[in-house]
Amino acid sequence: MVSNRIFSNTGSGVGLTTAQNTLIRDNEIYGNDGPGAIQIRNAHAITVTGNRIYSNTTGGGCFCLRSDTITFSGNAVYSNASTSSDGGGRAGSVPMLDRHHRGQHLPPQPRTVPRCVTAV
Repeated sequence: MVSNRIFSNTGSGVGLTTAQNTLIRDNEIYGNDGPGAIQIRNAHAITVTGNRIYSNTTGGGCFCLRSDTITFSGNAVYSNASTSSDGGGRAGSVPMLDRHHRGQHLPPQPRTVPRCVTAV
């Protein structure tokens, strides 16, 4: 998926389920209602790079579940909002949760997540 404007969706702007070896590059992804502007589930070897990801709600920039080898680099990510499992608000960054950092917001870039799952 390269060079698209993805906006105003009820749900995620980009949703990948059981995908592998996929590139999401140079897209403008904004105004979507999540979870996450980009939602990745049960996927392997996904690269997300060079995108502008902003003004998304419910899950923020990127939401990963039961996926591995997700590379997230070189993206401009800002003004996103999310709600954590405890109901607390989060804003501005990319919530990528993995087994090593359950429930914590990780740096948005560059970051290769060897295994990512949502907080329980």
